[in-house]
Order: sequence, then structure tokens, then C-alpha cells
Amino acid sequence: MAKFSIVREADQIPRRDAADRTDGRRHDVWHYALWSIIQQSEILFAQGFLQAAWESQEKAFQLVREQHLEQLPMHEFLLRIRSQLLWAWARLDEAEACARQGMDVLSTYQPQQQLQCLALMVQCSLARGDLDNARSHLNRLENLLGNGHYHSDWVSNADKVRVIYWQMTGDKTAAANWLRQTPKPEFANNHFLQSQWRNIARAQILLGDFEPAEMVLEELNENARSLRLMSDLTAICCCSTSCTGSQDARAKRRKPCWKP
Repeated sequence: MAKFSIVREADQIPRRDAADRTDGRRHDVWHYALWSIIQQSEILFAQGFLQAAWESQEKAFQLVREQHLEQLPMHEFLLRIRSQLLWAWARLDEAEACARQGMDVLSTYQPQQQLQCLALMVQCSLARGDLDNARSHLNRLENLLGNGHYHSDWVSNADKVRVIYWQMTGDKTAAANWLRQTPKPEFANNHFLQSQWRNIARAQILLGDFEPAEMVLEELNENARSLRLMSDLTAICCCSTSCTGSQDARAKRRKPCWKP
């Protein structure tokens, strides 16, 4: 009887392996489906179609629930873009809650993976004018920046909240140091490069360098319009309200800032 049981168990092993492979393939299919919906939402957000971006995110959340994908790192990505959308609608409490949820999803991963959600936490604190809380989050964010290597869009998002904090506290020394050390992107032909150039313009405005800041913002405005990056145009307008460059500077024809 024992021998028979062992044989039957051995017979089942190939079937289990086949089932595991099927489950793995099914998991991969849902993974790519989720990625596709998230990408669609990001594009809609960049183009200024916020309600359509929200609806895409709703489909993604439904997929996460139905296929039990809550622990995937991509779930953090979804929570993060939902937080960005809620922030754009000034729903700060909900935005912050989504960012916290995203950090919870990544709690078992390397701390560096939480950089983006942490930047959103800083952004929510800054929007409320809570500089003490923002500084607390910034301390951790800057520690993570110094102990990891990140994609350029992660760096630009982290730099954005740092520069805005320096603007709100009048920290010209920090802004000047950052400006000296930060490489200027060669182009500004996508959403991420636009973001870093806006950071540069903000730092220049803080330091009173209005003409170069105005030059940057004018070029960003032209590029964003040609690429239909409506969310970037909104951000550019926010920067431009602080820039008071001369009429002569506006009248001059200049080469794009990111051309060598």
C-alpha cells in the first residue's frame, strides 16, 4: 500500500508542474494587462484628460482586486499615479493616503523603492504649508537619494519637492548648490525632462536669475504645446507667475536651453 501511494504521488508531480506553469503564465498575462492600463492612464494624465485617466485607473484597481495582485510592486505604481491625480484635484488627504498605501505595498522591498511615494508625501505636506512635516519626510528622501541609483524621472520628482521646499523657506544656498551640481538635460521632449527643466527654472527664480528662468520656461511652453503635454503646460504656468524677466529678454530670439 505504501509503495502504491508513492507511485500515485509521483504520477501527480508532472500535473502539478503543469498547473504551476499555467498559473505562472496566467499571472504574467494579468501583469502585462495591468501595466498596459497604467501606461494608458499616465498618457491621459500627461495630455490633460484627468477624468479619463481616473477611469483607466478604476479599471486597473478592479483588475488588481479580481486577480489578487495587491502585493505586486506594480500595485504601488498604480497607487502612486492615483495619488498624483488626486493631488492635481487638490484632494490632499486622499492623495496622501494613496501614497502611504503605496509605501506599504513596498514595505518588504528595498527602502529605495519608496522614493516616489515619499516625494508625494512631501508634496502633500508642502501643499498644506506644513513645513515641519515636509522637512521630516525630506530628511528621509534625501537619505534615500544619497544611497541609491535612480532613473531620471525618479530624480526629477524628488528634486521637485526639494526645490519647492527651498522656495518656501527661502533657502538660496541649498538651491545654488543644487543648481551647480545638477546636469542640465540635453532636451525637453518628454514629460520627465520637462519636469527637471522646471526644477532648474524654479531654482533660478529663487536666486533672482529671472532672464535664464524665463528663457527656460518659454522653451518648455513651446515644446509642451507641440507635444500636447497639457499637464506640463499647467505646471509651466505655475512657475511663470514667479518669473518677472525683462521685456527685452522676451523679445529676443534664443536657441533652446537644452541644445549644446
